[in-house]
Amino acid sequence: MHGPRKLYIVYIRVGNNCSTLNYDLYRSGLVNDPSCSCGFPCENAYPFIFECPIYNKVRRALFNRFNSLISFNH
Repeated sequence: MHGPRKLYIVYIRVGNNCSTLNYDLYRSGLVNDPSCSCGFPCENAYPFIFECPIYNKVRRALFNRFNSLISFNH
């Protein structure tokens, strides 16, 4: 584990499908609709990380944090 603990916890929760995204909450019986308010039929990890316009700001911040913590140079 490297970097801030909270970021690591969010990363693990999203990756393990136990986040507060609607699809994960729907699977747990906590919400009635798995869709995203932007119109995607399923608010899960993929649209959250790569597509949903609602999460653009969060996505940029997340990618910036990852880039600062992980070196991709070999």
